Amino acid sequence: MKRKLSILVSILVLAVSFSACGKKEEVATQDNAYYEQVSDIMLTQLLPSITEEQIEQLENIEEFAFNSQLYQSQLPLTPTSYVESAKGWLAAKEECGEFLGHGDYTFENSTDKMVVSTQGEFENRDAKISFTFNGNGTLESTTVSPSYAIGEILEKAGLNTILGLGTVFAVLIFIAFIISLMKYIPKLQAAFSGKKEKQIETTTEAVAAPVAPVVSASTGTDEKELIAVISAAIAADTGMNTSDFVVRSIRRRPSNRW
Repeated sequence: MKRKLSILVSILVLAVSFSACGKKEEVATQDNAYYEQVSDIMLTQLLPSITEEQIEQLENIEEFAFNSQLYQSQLPLTPTSYVESAKGWLAAKEECGEFLGHGDYTFENSTDKMVVSTQGEFENRDAKISFTFNGNGTLESTTVSPSYAIGEILEKAGLNTILGLGTVFAVLIFIAFIISLMKYIPKLQAAFSGKKEKQIETTTEAVAAPVAPVVSASTGTDEKELIAVISAAIAADTGMNTSDFVVRSIRRRPSNRW
């Protein structure tokens, strides 16, 4: 909590150098000197000393307290514009290196915006720094655009082209590979359908096989019973013993008469 307060106090200290410009309600009537002073405070005091840890602490401060401190400091900032400007500055430092200085300011005034720009000098490469103010004179955003040599621009363009073409060809090769596999689909379908037909035939044969013996056994049993009945009838009629004769065949006469 002490660190958070120390950051806000450091913002309040800047009010001393900024108090000559008046309150925020009078910002819209200020000339280029006002915008130059705000940009210079951001560029020489606030942004170069900001760290990632401080940004995290600022993001955790309650918005009401943050707004209150910014209002008391009379700096034309909002919590969002300040934090986003700080994040953009740190990202630019990773690519351009440490900030060394800047040139003269240029002003682009429109009906509802004022853009203050200057050429920043960094350790690795120069960059254009722009501060955009709204119609009320409040800082909306800060952009840092690194300057690249023609060779670097062509190199990046070439890499992007190679990456794009490589992605396209990789997708086309993959699609061609998928299409080449389609010729195996009919073979797979035929193989699976053949297996199903064999399974059906095997099942039918397995079920039909036991039926024949059952019918045959049943027919033989009925014929033996009929022979026994006829033999008993003959023995009763003739007075003979069933062991004295053998019934070898039974045939039905065409007529219903006996």
